[in-house]
This record gives sequence, C-alpha cells and structure tokens, in this order.
Amino acid sequence: MQHWAFRVSSYKAGLKVFTISQVGDLPFFLFFFFIFARTGVTNVAELLPTLPLLAFEYLVCGGVCFHYLSVLGVLLQMALFLKAAQWFFYP
Repeated sequence: MQHWAFRVSSYKAGLKVFTISQVGDLPFFLFFFFIFARTGVTNVAELLPTLPLLAFEYLVCGGVCFHYLSVLGVLLQMALFLKAAQWFFYP
C-alpha cells in the first residue's frame, strides 16, 4: 500500500484544492475591498450601523447600475461556494 503523499490521485486532488482555494480568495478579497472602499471602516462594530445606508448605494459599471448590497452578496456567496467546494476534490 502506497503512502498518500506518493499517490498521483492525491497529488492531483491537492493541486485542484490549492487552485480552487486561491480562486476563492479573490471574491472574498473583493468583498472586503468594496466594503472598505465605500464605508472606510474595518471594525465590525463600526460597520453594522452603516449597512442600512448601503441600501441606497449603486455601483455603476459600463453604464449598468448594480445594487451595492447585491454585489456584496454575490461576492460573498462566490467565496463561500468556492471554499466549500474543496471537500469534493479529495479521493
């Protein structure tokens, strides 16, 4: 019986997990960047009172308006799904 470190299937699974993990970090980073860019705070206690004000904010990109909270929600869901998808790669 081979050790798991020398099996090709485990090696490929590890590479897939590493790649998906790095891709999953991008929407998570963008989520926090958009929050900081709009509110200017990083403390959750200071952030929570400002969240209702974001309901009236829009992000304009190429002449198309996106609701700011919707963009934040989509980014957070993308990060969550990409991070949770790693479990299925291991054989």
